[in-house]
Parts: sequence; C-alpha cells; structure tokens
Amino acid sequence: MDPYYEQMDKKDERRENFMDAVRQSAPDPDGLPRCPDHLDPIRYRYKQINPHRPCFALPETGEWILYNTPAEITRRIGKTYVAKGAPTKIEDITKENDDGIKDCDIYCFEGETGGQIEKKQGALSLMGFILVRPLPRNAADYAVHIVFRGSRSGKVSRAMYEGASRIGGWRRGNADWVTDLAYATYCDNHFISSKSQSSSGFAISMQGMLPTILKCLDKIHLAKKKKPSEIYVTGHSLGGALATHFVSAVVQGNGYGYIPSDMRLNKMPSNVQTWPWRDTKLITYGAPWVGDREFETEFNNNFKGNARRVVLGNDIVAKPPHRTSSSSLGILCPLTIHGLPDGVTNFANRGSLCHEPYLIRRALIASATHKEDVPAQTKTAYSNPEAEDYWDVNEPWKIFPVFVNLLEDPHFEIARKQSLSSDFGSRAIEYFKCMNSALDKESSFDRRTSPQQNEIRKVVNQLTLDQIGFGNDLDDIYHTWQDFKKQFNLEEQTHNFLGLISLMRLLAVNSTVTDQNITESGFQYLVDLI
Repeated sequence: MDPYYEQMDKKDERRENFMDAVRQSAPDPDGLPRCPDHLDPIRYRYKQINPHRPCFALPETGEWILYNTPAEITRRIGKTYVAKGAPTKIEDITKENDDGIKDCDIYCFEGETGGQIEKKQGALSLMGFILVRPLPRNAADYAVHIVFRGSRSGKVSRAMYEGASRIGGWRRGNADWVTDLAYATYCDNHFISSKSQSSSGFAISMQGMLPTILKCLDKIHLAKKKKPSEIYVTGHSLGGALATHFVSAVVQGNGYGYIPSDMRLNKMPSNVQTWPWRDTKLITYGAPWVGDREFETEFNNNFKGNARRVVLGNDIVAKPPHRTSSSSLGILCPLTIHGLPDGVTNFANRGSLCHEPYLIRRALIASATHKEDVPAQTKTAYSNPEAEDYWDVNEPWKIFPVFVNLLEDPHFEIARKQSLSSDFGSRAIEYFKCMNSALDKESSFDRRTSPQQNEIRKVVNQLTLDQIGFGNDLDDIYHTWQDFKKQFNLEEQTHNFLGLISLMRLLAVNSTVTDQNITESGFQYLVDLI
C-alpha cells in the first residue's frame, strides 16, 4: 500500500519520524536485521511470495501498478524456494497450485543494496530469482536463468538527491539508489575483476550476494544430479549492472570464479565449477556502466560474443560516462520506437522514459514481429497496433492513474482474491502504530498544521484500538470514514488514505463486495481521486 512511505512525505519531518518508528518496531517476520539508520527501511514478508498470483501496489502517490505474469509462464512453476541469511538457508515456500505442468522451479535470493566503501552495511531485500526449466529438445537437460531485479524508487527526485548527497560521510535514503549513484566511483574488487576496476556500489552489492546465489546453484546441481546445458543471466537497470558483475565475478574474478588464479581462494562449490560458464548468455536492458575502461576491455576480450546490451532510444541511464558513443560492454542492441502506437511514439524519445521496462518490452515486441524467425502466434498477437487491446495481450503489468481504473480491470478481481489476505488488517495496524509514533513528535508538523496533530493522532489511535473498527459493511465503513472528517480537523491526504486502507481491508474480508458496489457508493469520490 505504501512501501516507500510516500503518504508521510510532507514538508515537515513526518516521513523521517515514521521511518524511525519502522526501524524500531517489532522484529522483522523474516528475521532481517534492523535497517541502518541512514537508509530507508523496507519491510518484507518472504513467505507471501507466490509466482502464480497477480498482485497490485501503490508505490507512489497517483500511480497503481497491477503485476500479472502470463499464465503460460506461471503455470509451469512447481517448487518455490527462498534463500536468505548468512550462512545461507534455503526454505521451501511453495504454495498449492493444481493448475499447470509444474516442470520448472524458482529460487528467490536475498542480497544487500546501499553498502558503501566507507560504510559497507546495506539493507537486505530480495534481489532476484533463478528459474530452472527443462529444455524442449530433451527434458533430461535443463537451463538456468539468473535474473536480477531493477531499482525500487518511490519519489525519484528525492531518491536521486539523497542518494547523491554525502551527509555524515555517506550516502543515504533509498538503498537501491545509493548503490546506483556510485556507478562512476571505481574501486579495486578482485572478487568482481582481478585486473580492472569496477563500479563500487554494484561491486559491493554483488560481492555480498554471491555466496547466496552459489548456494542456490549448488542445490540445483544436487537436485538435478548434473550440470545445466544452458545458462542465461539478465536484468534491467540496477539488475543489468548486477547481472554484468555476476558474470564478471564468475569469468574474470578471483574468489568466486570457475577458474580462479589461486584454488585456495576459490569459494565456488565444486559442482558449480563444472558448469558451462564460458557459454553463458548475458542480456541486459537499460543497464548503467559498471567499470572503468580496462574493465570494458577485459570483459569484451573474455565475453563480448555472448553478451547483449539492449538499449531503447536515448536511455539516459544506459549512457556510458566519459566515453564515445561506440563504447559498449558486449554487443550493443539498440532499439527504436518504430512501430509503437502513436501514444508511445510521441514521448518515448525522452531519455528517462526510454528507461521504462514496459516501453523496452514493447519495442522488443515491435522489433521481433518484423523478423522471419518469430513464431506466427506472436506475430498475430501483436500485428495490429490500432487495436484497442493491442498492448493488453499478455502484458505482464499495467499502470493505472487512480484506483477506480484498477477496480475496473478484469484482472483485479483475481488479484484481489489472491493477493489481499485476511491479515491485511493486522498489517494495517502495524502501519498505524508507526504512524502514531511519528505523529507524537512535534517535528512531524509544521506551524501551519500543528493544530491538527492531536486530531490526526486521535483518529489513528482509535483505528489502532478498534483494529480498524469500521465494520464489514460498505455503507457502515463509508459513513464512519465521513464521520471522522466531520469530527476531526484532518488533512485531506491523510483522510483519503485512511479511507483507502479501510476500503482495502473490506475487500480482504468481504468477498461479496464488488467493484460495482464501490463505484455506486459514496466511495466513488475516493477511488476517482487516489
């Protein structure tokens, strides 16, 4: 609902106070250590990972995202594991799912971002996954896909400013952006490259997660009783940088490489050393630069033929710093906006928008449909750019400006049933408790809004004590929400967000409430606004 605490983002210090309360709250359910004070804390529940279900989020004010991976992919997933901790423990978190072939497995792995040369402790989170799938030509052979996630942002302008600033000696704020913005600060890290310098942020992050990834690969080898026939490594943005550093560590690093210069230093499991690492296929999307000129030369000498660097248009993130436009790690694969719908063509030349994953995916599809070796089914699905549902065909995510648009999408009802669990209320209580703690501080209000401090605290306190006691009926919840506005002098943003939480809680516990009920109720105003 509010993973980056954007609802607390005022001109005062409310967001900072709220994050302090999160850091000091109850122990993390997955045993993650307390987030360092200079980084934004993000709470996770690894056991809720379920690749079969769609989900939705409100990462920023005014933008809902619905994630819905195509069933052609998810129905094949059998086992789901999560690898975390030091030493690494791999836990089976598979959810029951009767539909599909179930011939693939997924291993999610943990890692750190936000670590710095001066202060290496970062913030832990899930950094990617490993997909294990059988090959169509021979089911006994299998391929491994190692995938790294991109950056989580929240408000980009704030993440950039805080990540680039050095206050108290180190960068602060969003952990991913702290790592990202150290891309042009090079360091010697023999784990990543034994002969050249690499970008310090990505190198520190990759060094920390290598043991976890290799533990997963070793488990895969033991389960399959053989090495894979094919290895793919990929990622977008931050994920593309980490993917490049992972391949570098294995091929030209010293410590986790499959042919280290000193076997006594080798930390790669003996089984995994036998894998066909030299034939690894690396594909990055909108990846930033990850090393100095010597790194580029060394990497291309070792690996250029198997690396593809996909860049859409004038992607500002993928521009090489202080280099000629011909520089590239691997083979550059430029994408243009030719063939995309007019609504996209008109703005996609802008460097920041060219970095968006959904535009890169659309450009890939537009490019692929012009090639002879593309399956006829794919060409048919994307052959009519003028069709109303042109980009709705198996689009893995959609963006909605307001909640009512999300409600009206046919995939929302599935996401609601599978993603909104019955413990939504208890998690909202955690949020309210942190909110109460933050609002208890004078610095959470500026002079103009300080009279509202007690009013907001009264509402939040009542919601906490009543366990979100708005009731289980749509009309009751609406009238209670409106009564709060009449009784207390609430800020508009705070009042609307409390109403949204109460509405989401109702959707979680009352399956009879439909999108039509909501849009025909007094909540129509709210879902049209947020």
